[in-house]
Amino acid sequence: MTHPLTIDFLGEIYHPDPEVPFTIGREADLVVDDENAFLHRQFLSATWASGLWWLNNVGTQLTATVSHDEGRVQAWLAPGASLPLVFTHTVVWFTAGSTTYEFEL
Repeated sequence: MTHPLTIDFLGEIYHPDPEVPFTIGREADLVVDDENAFLHRQFLSATWASGLWWLNNVGTQLTATVSHDEGRVQAWLAPGASLPLVFTHTVVWFTAGSTTYEFEL
């Protein structure tokens, strides 16, 4: 059974399809900032595998910070790394150039 995933970016709500990767970046399913050349075209992806949703860093240089919504656990998601989404509420933030972005899962 697939558990639904909800992504909230600035009040825009997304519900990824577990059958295909959901991409986040400059040219992606969730377009964060299409004018920031420091942001990868596809930086992160959310995928369903092994009974869990996973957050994957598909970029080559930027790192994302993934945290429990109350800050009890934090992890840095380096390029090529993946992290299972096990908390009910997760906050993700990253910086590209001089701009910091945040979204919630």
